[in-house]
Amino acid sequence: MHMNETSTASNVKSIFYSTGIIWYTLAVIETLLVFRFMLKITAANADTWFTSTIYGLSYPLILPFTAIFGANTISTATVEKTTLLAMIVFWILAAGFSQLVIMNKPVSLREANISLMKQRIL
Repeated sequence: MHMNETSTASNVKSIFYSTGIIWYTLAVIETLLVFRFMLKITAANADTWFTSTIYGLSYPLILPFTAIFGANTISTATVEKTTLLAMIVFWILAAGFSQLVIMNKPVSLREANISLMKQRIL
């Protein structure tokens, strides 16, 4: 392997690990938000350790979106549209950050020309 091939392989590995971290982080965030949504919609007892922990960990994630929608309460269940919005926004952010990382992948001149031609067609 030449020095250039070694640095390219190293760069590709770091991109692979970086995107993995982004998607793993999203999975953790989405899991917390899904649990929050399900606990709220089923009117789970907020005094239990599990429920209060999920609410406590997920509240900072939905905080920026709380003023956008009010919570709809049906009987004792609460439908939090803010949680759904937060899930969508975090997914879009993860996809965007992942693409930014991938854009750092080294490409050959040939690959760049092909990509530019495809962009021109669109």
